[in-house]
Order: sequence, then structure tokens, then C-alpha cells
Amino acid sequence: QSSSSPFAHATTNTTKSRKRKFIPRKAAVQMTDNARKLFVNLLDSKPEKDGVLLDYHQSSTGEPRMVFSFRFVTLDELVDDDEAVSLEVNEDGTPKSPREAIDDGKPKLYVHHNALLKVLGATVDVDMENITPILYDREGNEMDPNA
Repeated sequence: QSSSSPFAHATTNTTKSRKRKFIPRKAAVQMTDNARKLFVNLLDSKPEKDGVLLDYHQSSTGEPRMVFSFRFVTLDELVDDDEAVSLEVNEDGTPKSPREAIDDGKPKLYVHHNALLKVLGATVDVDMENITPILYDREGNEMDPNA
């Protein structure tokens, strides 16, 4: 006796469905003009790199704390869950949306998937005295990675 179930053939389907990448309407983080210019200038001096990665990980000093870090990356170091933020602006001065910039081939700020929820909606700025990136939350407070 063979049972005729409408689900019988569902498990034998070996074709892998291709998952479409979600393209957000807004960038994961905002950038000040100073931050945008700094990253563009840094990447101009490193043409072999495809962008700057904003990461969130355990401190390498041995302290039991988390830190934000920025480093140069190539596309092969990224995974599908890392979010790209364009360093380009439109003619009116507004940042390019992820949809406009997804395949433009230009360097970007990438938000590592481990950092995404921690920095979502934040603003990346630069302390021009020390040339140090700073993250501000939506209320304008400097972000502490351990908060």
C-alpha cells in the first residue's frame, strides 16, 4: 500500500531555491561628512581594498569587554549578512540609498553582521584631532560597546 500524501514529493526536491538578498531602504548607519571624507581618503590610498568594516568583537587586550573596530577589507572577506553603506552622496547632498549603491562597484563602509543590531541607526563621526572614528546613538550620545 502506498499512501498518497500531498507532501510526499516535497522532501525529494533537490533543487535549491535561491534566496534573494534583502535590500534595506535606509542605510544601517548614517555618516557625517567628516567620516565620509575620511573613509574615502583612506580608501583612495588603498586601492586594493574594497571598503572599511565596522566590527564589534571582544577586546584583544585581554579585558572582558567588547569593542568597536574599523579595518580595511576586500569583498572576499565579507559575508552576505554584512551590510554595505555607501560613501557616495547624491547631487543634493543626501547619502545614496543601499538600493542605488548596491552594485555601483565603489568602496563602502560595511557593517559586520555581529555589529548590526548594536549600531543600527547610529551615526559614524570622526574626532578630527585624533582622527578617530566615533559612534553616536540616535539620541546623540557617544556609544559604549559594553552598554
